[in-house]
Amino acid sequence: MKRIRIVLFLIGCFGLFQGLSAQCGTAYLTSDDTVVCVPKIVRFKVHKFPAGTTFEWDFGSGYVSSDSTFTKLYSAAGNYNVRIRLTYLDGSTCLFDNKNIVQAKPIPIPKYTITRSILCKYNDSFILTDITNKTVQRDWLVDNTLYQDGPKNLKASFSKPSI
Repeated sequence: MKRIRIVLFLIGCFGLFQGLSAQCGTAYLTSDDTVVCVPKIVRFKVHKFPAGTTFEWDFGSGYVSSDSTFTKLYSAAGNYNVRIRLTYLDGSTCLFDNKNIVQAKPIPIPKYTITRSILCKYNDSFILTDITNKTVQRDWLVDNTLYQDGPKNLKASFSKPSI
């Protein structure tokens, strides 16, 4: 008799951002991710700025002076704004004001059904059905076989007997 152990991976937390501002010339802002599962550290970076530029990052709690790259830990679900002010050597400024640039989501909890939970022969088959809301991608791991980006209903069986 073999018990079935299933691991279901859900991937629904990813995205990239690149922002431009008309007042900033060639400078632009990027982030590693825009849709994340918490907790997650996101890295923001300003590109193509003149030498001597200073940076003031604002993540909603006031300005924090920093370098052209800044990392922020998102530990709670929600939509987050990012504002950065660049000050050039001549005193002129450039402002990137990005609303809801990061969407932090709770880690999804997989839900599935299975047609049989105990198999008697190694070639017995069963069907797994993902019933998780808003699944973006399903990765099933059955008997050490990974079914990447698998279907909602997966028919599987064990390839070898076990004790």
